[in-house]
Amino acid sequence: MDWDAIGAIGELLGSAGVLITIVYFGIQLKRIETSTQVSIASGIAQSRIGINHQRIDQAELLVKANSGEAVSDVEVEKLRSVYLSEASTMFFAYINFRSLGQDGQIQTRNFACYLRDNPGLERFWREQYEHGDPFRGMSNPTAQSWRESVEQQLKYVKEQALG
Repeated sequence: MDWDAIGAIGELLGSAGVLITIVYFGIQLKRIETSTQVSIASGIAQSRIGINHQRIDQAELLVKANSGEAVSDVEVEKLRSVYLSEASTMFFAYINFRSLGQDGQIQTRNFACYLRDNPGLERFWREQYEHGDPFRGMSNPTAQSWRESVEQQLKYVKEQALG
């Protein structure tokens, strides 16, 4: 055998090695992708379980507040936290829908129904605007249109509940 033949065999083995390495890395990437998807799904499930536990814990407090029963200072702060979480979620959903060219009425109606169904939290809605703009840093027209839309929807859903 001459050196050219040995060189050709070496190149062939080298090419085969590269091909095997590429296939191996492809299989590993697929495994990592599958593992990542399982991990994400598991994290989402755990998060939902945690949220459900929080809501179960909050249910008793909401029933108490909605009935008009007196609540302690600690319970007021817990209620404020519940309110702020829901209000900020709906407000930012409203902003996102508006940025997509939609009117955001679904978010304001949903939030108005939330306030109607939880009169113990509606006071936080009222208090929120007594001390100035609660959405500092947001454009005033956006925050103002949110507030006006929620007020209109709140009036509407309360009238519908009575009628």
